[in-house]
Amino acid sequence: MTSSPEPREAPQPVSGPEQSDPDPERDSPEPDGDVVSSVAGLGGGLLRAIAALALVATVIARGLAPALPGSAAGIAGWIRASETTAMLLSQILVVSGALVVFRLLIRTLRQSELGVVYRLLAVPLGAAALTIIMAAAQTSERPALALALAVITSIVAIAATFPTLAAPRTRAAGFVLGVVGTASFVHVLARLLAIRASEQALASLFTVAESVSTLSFVLDVASIALIAIWLGAHKRSRAVVVGVVLVGLSALVAWGAVRGSGESAALWQVLASRSLAGMTRHPAPLVLAPLRHSVEVLALLVAAVALVVPKRNPPVQALFALALLARTSTDIPLCALCLLIAALLGPLASLAQRTVESADPAARSAYRTAQDRADEADF
Repeated sequence: MTSSPEPREAPQPVSGPEQSDPDPERDSPEPDGDVVSSVAGLGGGLLRAIAALALVATVIARGLAPALPGSAAGIAGWIRASETTAMLLSQILVVSGALVVFRLLIRTLRQSELGVVYRLLAVPLGAAALTIIMAAAQTSERPALALALAVITSIVAIAATFPTLAAPRTRAAGFVLGVVGTASFVHVLARLLAIRASEQALASLFTVAESVSTLSFVLDVASIALIAIWLGAHKRSRAVVVGVVLVGLSALVAWGAVRGSGESAALWQVLASRSLAGMTRHPAPLVLAPLRHSVEVLALLVAAVALVVPKRNPPVQALFALALLARTSTDIPLCALCLLIAALLGPLASLAQRTVESADPAARSAYRTAQDRADEADF
């Protein structure tokens, strides 16, 4: 009997190389490594330390040290100590700030995403401003160079407004840079008009200069208000309480400064009067002296709050503090340095945020880890 043939197995198709299913996270675009490393290196630690140093140097060098001589008897030791401290802090701020500016200029030059027009404005003008600042640290500054420095830093801040506005998380910083840069530029115009009015004894022109200075003062107040709104956006009830305390404290110091010129004034009132008189820019705006003094004190207090609040966006917080310390005083080298750092920082922080937001979750986590490590390395 013939047995039936055994069934053969059907030939298996020859498969090509195994193809894995597409991984959406793997295929997502990763942020440019240079951008991430650049802005991760701008972590809040170093920038906030620079801003804190600038705040302390401003209070001592522009306020306390000039106010102590002649305010009371038997304080010669305090006068010498304040002058030495002011000089030391100013030099440390110039050196450390210059290094940060140089670092920011290199990174700005390398980032083609920032646009040709902005880089052609920011890099040469920033380098020129840094040169003037370093020269002023060694020799006495000339009035023409001081005004040129104010104009240059104002232009850099205004130019930095538009790339900083591009990211939602840095949009408030962009508005602040635009307002502060414009206020600084307007105040330079007021200074030029006042100088011409003094040279030619034109009272009417000096009134125009005061009016222009008033516009600068209004923009100055607007910048403080913008920063205060940003700081209190997430905890409004607490922000209202802190705001009332800061405004009250500013009003108290301003009241003491008004009484500081009287014969029976206390020592703190004399110091407040002398300090705020030296910090007020000229020509003075057409507002009452107590209001001018209150704004000066409030700007310092808000800058301190921007540095000490819990981390939300450390580069932006440092930018706010530096912008408040500069404001309309960019003819002073240290203040110009503060605004220059803030202006160069804004577009880079905006570019980093846009790059990270367009990346996959793993890349975002890597960026945050790199930023945390940069903060730890700064300290």
